Amino acid sequence: MKNLPIRIKHLRIEQCFKQRDVACYLGIPQQTYSNYEHGIRELPARHVRSLAKLFRGKHGLSFGHAATARRKF
Repeated sequence: MKNLPIRIKHLRIEQCFKQRDVACYLGIPQQTYSNYEHGIRELPARHVRSLAKLFRGKHGLSFGHAATARRKF
């Protein structure tokens, strides 16, 4: 999915998360998450599932819009 890095960045910004917030949620370094957003590293399936939960998606990262509710962890 070549649009995945763009999509996860857009969703993160829509929900007012910083890269470090999402990285902490995933249990990875911020630089690793940044590499996912820039398409340098491929996002593992386990992180796709976690991000879908974080962004409140029901069908992976193929949802059409982000949820409006904000979430703190």
